[in-house]
Amino acid sequence: INTSADEGQSVFIALGEGGMSKISALAKLAEEWRKRPYEDMALISFGKNSLLESYQSATLANYFNLSHRSVETVEELFYALKRYRDYKLVIIDPVINVMSDDYDLLRDLQRVMQQLKNVHVHLVVSAAAKDEDLKRVNHFYRLLNPETLIFTKVDSTSTPATILNSCCA
Repeated sequence: INTSADEGQSVFIALGEGGMSKISALAKLAEEWRKRPYEDMALISFGKNSLLESYQSATLANYFNLSHRSVETVEELFYALKRYRDYKLVIIDPVINVMSDDYDLLRDLQRVMQQLKNVHVHLVVSAAAKDEDLKRVNHFYRLLNPETLIFTKVDSTSTPATILNSCCA
């Protein structure tokens, strides 16, 4: 992620469904980002968080000393982004349920993205997921045009072909 001074704020959006170890991936990335000279970083959880998801996000933010806010509506997301406008890096962790076809929240996030500059969208998927699950997730999130795939649980699978199928699908 390019966060040079003349670029202004970078927004990192981590898409992915529950069970894909998205928070673990964000923790590893936050650890790397902390090594760089970022002034301020914030984490915004967007959507209807379960108690566990709220706890995980708050724990991640606390551990890495990130400002944190949980929001449920697009209006609250805009407010949080305005609040963090001077932050160099803002991470948005949307809680979107792929199984319930939550396209309204997906479209809300797309609307927010259209208002921002320097947005990076990434899809977090488990290397241990089945082909059908990966196809469903890839299809669901196409509306937001993820620029990269971040694979988690790579050490939990002995079949890397799933990863190749996802990359080439």
